Amino acid sequence: MNMDTSNSEDIFFPYTKTPKKSTIEDGWTTVTPKRKHQSSTDSPQKDPKKKPTNSNSNIKKKTPVKVNLNNSKFSVLSDLNVNSEKSVKPSPPPPIFVSRIKDSAKFREIVVNPLAPEAKLRAINRTQLKIVVNSIDEYKNLINSFKEKKIPFHTFQPRNAKAVRMVIKGLPVDFLTNDIKNSLETKENIIIRNVTQVRRLKDKSKLALFFVDFEPWTNSTEFKKCLDSIKEINKFLVSFEPPKLQRRIIQCKNCWSFGHARGGCYRPPRCIWCGDFHKAQECPIRTPSIEGIPTCSPPPNCALCGGQHPANFLGCKVRTEIQKRKFPPPKKEETTINAEKQDKIKKSYSEILRGQDQAQSTSQSHKTFDSHLITNESITSYQLQLELFNKRLDKLEKVLETLASSITELISIRYKPLGPPQIL
Repeated sequence: MNMDTSNSEDIFFPYTKTPKKSTIEDGWTTVTPKRKHQSSTDSPQKDPKKKPTNSNSNIKKKTPVKVNLNNSKFSVLSDLNVNSEKSVKPSPPPPIFVSRIKDSAKFREIVVNPLAPEAKLRAINRTQLKIVVNSIDEYKNLINSFKEKKIPFHTFQPRNAKAVRMVIKGLPVDFLTNDIKNSLETKENIIIRNVTQVRRLKDKSKLALFFVDFEPWTNSTEFKKCLDSIKEINKFLVSFEPPKLQRRIIQCKNCWSFGHARGGCYRPPRCIWCGDFHKAQECPIRTPSIEGIPTCSPPPNCALCGGQHPANFLGCKVRTEIQKRKFPPPKKEETTINAEKQDKIKKSYSEILRGQDQAQSTSQSHKTFDSHLITNESITSYQLQLELFNKRLDKLEKVLETLASSITELISIRYKPLGPPQIL
């Protein structure tokens, strides 16, 4: 690692093959002071007996006085006349993640403090630190110094510099991206960064969808109105929609780690095939086959888990673990309902009343009812109870019969009569 400091080896690990406020304009404004009643010797004293008259002859008209708002106590009022718009707060700069750090204290004293003394650090793991700064100037200074000293780090794009991505629908598959860019740039206040065509993930085939990256707008409502005004592109009716959020983690195509993109990665490149610290084009085990598909001999080695597959394999163990942690599968809603609730839903009003009568009949069987209160439903419930009672009586009769037979056998054995006397 090329650094100006002499003790850089004590700070970093070596690389091995291990997996503004608004200004007020100067000017004068006229302020008409309120009329104040002051007592003077020249003015006549008011007689309480006399009634007030409507004559205003003694009142003198006061001319407006000019007051400098910048050098007086009325300077606060100038904000209402000069700047009525709300001041937009700048978004905070994104964090910086520095890796391969051996001594965090020396790294802060030698590298961070000279450029950003108020920066906050947080340990992510044993060899990685997260740096959070307050101003965009400190953020740029740190990034430039890290690039010069070749310190491995990754960061993200600031919010103010992020492009606004939209999806265009309604165009054919064979429509050219340059035609989209040229036709949209003819509109006022529209600047396009890039236009790409969406491809299917499995077979990389083209789809009738196009991603358009616009330059960031300060006012989102004006941007929406501008897009709503665009109805067609080269006589094709189109519509703009925001892209759907994908439940998939981001993988860097430079170091093949997860959580950041290649645009903000300043780590040493790693090979997708063997996992070593070099570019994929320089891999010694990668040999193109006859059909143009790259092959490896010996088999590939993943830079993340060490398995025999490339680093972008969707079935990688590290990838599946992070995917489950970041985007857990949605829980299935319970489709089964409790039996009691289901019975209440299906039962009618008469069935509910019938069930209440059956429950009350056991506790109130001793009560007598009048003949005019007996209904068909109550008769059926009594019939069911009588049938159950008769079945139980039959069982009791059978039990009693068995008991009687057993008792008679015991009695016959106990009191067995003696035979005729024997002669000796």
